[in-house]
Amino acid sequence: MLKGQAAVEYAFIAAIVVTVVVLVAAPVFREFEFHLALENARRECVQVAWENGVEFAQLNYSISGRTILLSPEFFYGNDSKAEVAYGQRPLNAIAAVFHAPAPEGECVNVLNYEYCLEK
Repeated sequence: MLKGQAAVEYAFIAAIVVTVVVLVAAPVFREFEFHLALENARRECVQVAWENGVEFAQLNYSISGRTILLSPEFFYGNDSKAEVAYGQRPLNAIAAVFHAPAPEGECVNVLNYEYCLEK
């Protein structure tokens, strides 16, 4: 009788642990991935801006489901928008940090999200 009750209690505790992991740890990991990817893309955009003699303004993004659309903005010193050829460098930076395959198109697929560049 006591062994059966102990087994039920252990199963209940295991169910609580699994629930906590699924409800708390998984979203925290997704959020960590998202911020790490954006930070690496920003750093690469700053490097591109420095190489082209312009200023990196911001990295705009929009989220649709599991797809994140990135749109870097660059400016000249007089606040006029600069057109900079950054290619796939922001995506390459994201792929490198997560050891993902290099992007073949306009997107790179990482663990939880797909990051795409707006053209």
